[in-house]
Amino acid sequence: MKRRQVKKVTKGQILLIFNYSMNESNQVFSHQQRVVIALTREFRHVCVITNEQPNNDFVHPSNLTIHNVKWVPKQRLRNLVKLIYSVLRVELRFRPTTVFYHMTETQAASLGPFYKLLCKYQVLWYAHASRPIRLRIAALFMNETLASTKGSSPLTETTLIGQAIDVGAFAFNELEILSDKLRIVHIGRLDPSKRISELITWFLKYRNELNLSDLTIFGRPTFGHANYLEKIETVFQKEIEEGLINLPGKASHAEIPGLLMDYDVFLHFFKGSLDKSVLESTACGVITISTNLEFREQFGTWRDRAEGFDKINSLPINDETFLVSEFNAIRRLEISDLRLELDRRRRVVIDNHSYGTWIEQLTKILKQGKA
Repeated sequence: MKRRQVKKVTKGQILLIFNYSMNESNQVFSHQQRVVIALTREFRHVCVITNEQPNNDFVHPSNLTIHNVKWVPKQRLRNLVKLIYSVLRVELRFRPTTVFYHMTETQAASLGPFYKLLCKYQVLWYAHASRPIRLRIAALFMNETLASTKGSSPLTETTLIGQAIDVGAFAFNELEILSDKLRIVHIGRLDPSKRISELITWFLKYRNELNLSDLTIFGRPTFGHANYLEKIETVFQKEIEEGLINLPGKASHAEIPGLLMDYDVFLHFFKGSLDKSVLESTACGVITISTNLEFREQFGTWRDRAEGFDKINSLPINDETFLVSEFNAIRRLEISDLRLELDRRRRVVIDNHSYGTWIEQLTKILKQGKA
């Protein structure tokens, strides 16, 4: 990555961003680099304080400055010193008008009072169902808190702007035929909150009844759950050896659209907020079946389509029953009806969760900070 000398900026709106990663290979935060690049087109200068720097082939915009804290787990004092040093360097050199915390509520809680005293316009994006105390502290100092959907908004006063799905990258592929034996896929990080073990258990229980072929799960454990994959491999060793369960590891974000096309159904067990993964699979035209209530509320269910039930009355309490009914419903629908429904669902993604609309709304909010 080429570094450029940047002169002190004195005019125009200057944006400071705190994020987790500027590395597009990061399993969870690969999208954060794209957000930064988009915002460099909207602001005179953008400064980023991050925990992970970009790859060496990163094309560095001339109006972007990156400070890498290189956050080290369990080294709080060292991390704090590095963070404060970066904050002071940015403040003395650039004097940002707006501060944006991209899923960095810890930094927002720690630095919110400081930037409040300096009269900075502060915005926090937090899209997660949990409500840690640091989030509640951070909210006290924010001018605006943003989230994607109701389920990802644990705070009472939050502006909802949807998810940021690049519908251009996740090109729609029209369904041609539904296989006799369905190949199932799941993509996402491996941790207990994603209920990967429950997903595998359900698949094995109903595989024969629903004529399912195999289950492939792309992803790797997050830092806090490093042993989760080992536990899964131990519990389901026999099924993995037989090829019923495949665990190929992490897939890069750029690979996902191509990978999805090799499977018939994207299966999703997460109970929290609306996941980007189900929106991306839906944008691609892959049949997506999820136990997630927000997904079902926004897109309806396949049983709704097959039987015309009222949505509220067609949400069974039991996940197992619901999933079986969904798979049976897609078998009953004609290919033409499946195509119509897949196209309708893609339009829902475009209307409510497209990347362009998300950036436009975010930019409008961030620019409320005065230069």
